[in-house]
Amino acid sequence: MKISKIKVNNYRLLKSFELDVEEKLSLVIGKNNTGKTSLFSVLNKFLNPSHRKGFLYNDFNTDFKKVVENSVVNTEIEKEKWQDLMMSMLVYIDYEEKDNLENISELILNLDPTDHTLILSFEYFLNYDGYLRLRNDFAGFKSDKLPERGFDFFLNKNVASYFKKRNRVLESGNETNSIEIDDIRVRRIINIQTISAKRDIDNEGSNSESGRALSRFSAEFYKSRGSINTIDLSDFQKKLLETDKTFNDIYKVIFKPVTDNIKKFGSNGSTEPLLEIISNLREEKLLNDNTSVIYNQDGHTLPEDYNGLGYLNLFAIIYCIHIKLDLLKKHGIVNEKPSDINLLFIEEPEAHTHPQLQYAFIRNIKEMLEQESKGIALHTIISTHSSHIVSQSEFDDIKYFYRDFKDNNILVKNLSELRKIYINEKSKEEDKTIQKKNFQFLKQYLTLEKAELFFADKAIFIEGDTERILMPAMMKKLDMEKSKEESYLPLMSQNISIIEVGAYAHIFEHFLRFLGIKTLIITDIDSVNDSDAACPVCIGKKTSNTSIKHFLAGKTFDNLKKLPKEEKILKFEAEKWVCDINGHLRISFQTEQDSYHARSFEDSFIALNYDFIKSNKTHFNGLKCRDDFDKDKYTENPIYEITEKCIAKKTVFATDILYFSNDDMSNWSTPQYIKEGLEWLAL
Repeated sequence: MKISKIKVNNYRLLKSFELDVEEKLSLVIGKNNTGKTSLFSVLNKFLNPSHRKGFLYNDFNTDFKKVVENSVVNTEIEKEKWQDLMMSMLVYIDYEEKDNLENISELILNLDPTDHTLILSFEYFLNYDGYLRLRNDFAGFKSDKLPERGFDFFLNKNVASYFKKRNRVLESGNETNSIEIDDIRVRRIINIQTISAKRDIDNEGSNSESGRALSRFSAEFYKSRGSINTIDLSDFQKKLLETDKTFNDIYKVIFKPVTDNIKKFGSNGSTEPLLEIISNLREEKLLNDNTSVIYNQDGHTLPEDYNGLGYLNLFAIIYCIHIKLDLLKKHGIVNEKPSDINLLFIEEPEAHTHPQLQYAFIRNIKEMLEQESKGIALHTIISTHSSHIVSQSEFDDIKYFYRDFKDNNILVKNLSELRKIYINEKSKEEDKTIQKKNFQFLKQYLTLEKAELFFADKAIFIEGDTERILMPAMMKKLDMEKSKEESYLPLMSQNISIIEVGAYAHIFEHFLRFLGIKTLIITDIDSVNDSDAACPVCIGKKTSNTSIKHFLAGKTFDNLKKLPKEEKILKFEAEKWVCDINGHLRISFQTEQDSYHARSFEDSFIALNYDFIKSNKTHFNGLKCRDDFDKDKYTENPIYEITEKCIAKKTVFATDILYFSNDDMSNWSTPQYIKEGLEWLAL
């Protein structure tokens, strides 16, 4: 038995939300404000008994608020036309005949023997009676009390008076047929434990409660293990009894002056019981107040709060996982079996940890959960902002959350779907081989190199090391040049990932459409002659650049050389890239500037900044044949030849440019094709 899908409607950012749940682990990723915390919250509020009374009016999706207000304030609805207004969460559970169906057999409404889906519906709803009361009460509130206050103010204060909770089972295939079930029955089917991103970890000092968090977790761990009898506690309890007896003997000596004096105050022959002071060591109290976590460094023991927050957080997560799994195993009810399905949600495990710890966590978490969850059916959902965790994760486990601003909704894409997008099973075998190779390259590159792309709002794809070194400087330079323009949003303040892909930008096309982010591809025109040999653009016959040929298919070389910048903005339509001024992809390559058309970045930079390089040539470590810069740059020594002859190492040349830049980088210019691309991306 397992959860296959979770749907949420009208809760915070989750207007009409659907998440496929993996059998073992689902890794939820996405930029900020894309619904990850909303998912954590709605699961808690609907499934965790301690959160069931926690619904607020501000939990309503903003569009749903408008629907509720319009229904109450602006419309009078007859009972026959009424449909309950609700926030809801649907949990789809798949079961097999071999599963233990004891808890769900009476709830299976669909008699189709091939349909093995159970739908649990959790709802916070307004029925018709509540609607009438709300309508009447709000009208009175407006007329008699605070007419300047609106509907939001009123319902924010009184939402629990009108909206109610209920749990139902819906018939698979006919969701209008349902039966209500109580919380106890729900919890026998599904149970949840959550580990919040706020784990009360601090290293401010041992006097603070949070400063001894690991010690507190140690006590909780002992308590949870004892409650499910997974460890032998008899030795500990025996030692406590022995210690109690020892303390009793010591107490008699310590408190003898007090007890003797008390006896004197009693009358002779008094029948009052004699006072004794004894030890009463309780396990829970003892562990809470007297358990310490220390660590050993160079033969010296130091308290836990002397350790870094990263290790404290990692230790806390491990403790919490053990404790939460123990709670799932015992179900929280005496003599009750664990639930049929158990859900563990871990929010942002990367807090305070450096990349190596994040790698270690995600690499080992699956194995740990499998070992520690024996005896229960467990689903784990982990939400993260960490590209390091993503880079070490199974590709098919990843769920990408992104925001559809047009519909004010959060959508989810499974990375497992990319395989189908990249590999067409109907293709010829030779084509399919290339498709598989492209997909494998994408997976390896994203997980090993640039998982940060998942969290970017925009992306720049570049070819090589020179652009990689100089791109941040060119972005900052443009920001400074446009700093006085009020409408300009600085590139350096935007969430932009710079991705070095060589000549393989075209392989990312499906992935870019999958993510739906604005992308600038900066590449070289790479002119070649009829023999496919590199040559100056002025005598070139075609381009050898794979990305240009892919994204601008059908363009002649003469077209490419003179292509207006507007026609380099593209969108994907009818299985091909077409020119569209509103497209989300732009390709930029060298154009004619100052009567010269360069072939490569270095070629264009030297042509544009010849005097800058000439004045610093003696100290440019990335140059050779420095005397060539004393010649006229066009007649005696063409730029193309200088580029081919004088650059010793491209990365060193790029670093030279940065080293000899002045404070505002005004002593050199950005090639026009790059500047135009960055200006487009900034919008």
